[in-house]
Amino acid sequence: MSSFQRMRYIILPQAVRMMLPEFGNYTIQMMKATSLVSLIGMRDILYYGDIMRKKEKVLLREGWQADE
Repeated sequence: MSSFQRMRYIILPQAVRMMLPEFGNYTIQMMKATSLVSLIGMRDILYYGDIMRKKEKVLLREGWQADE
């Protein structure tokens, strides 16, 4: 049996069986982390958007009162 055949038929199948659960765990962790980050990011964007909207309302009210 050549070294290539030994790698293909014996070593790689065993290595894949050992690595597969770890890859699955890593994939799940990455999905959880990116979901959490996107949720936090959306919350921050909406929060700062709300602050800007409130500032614009105050500026518009002051501008209308000054014209009257």
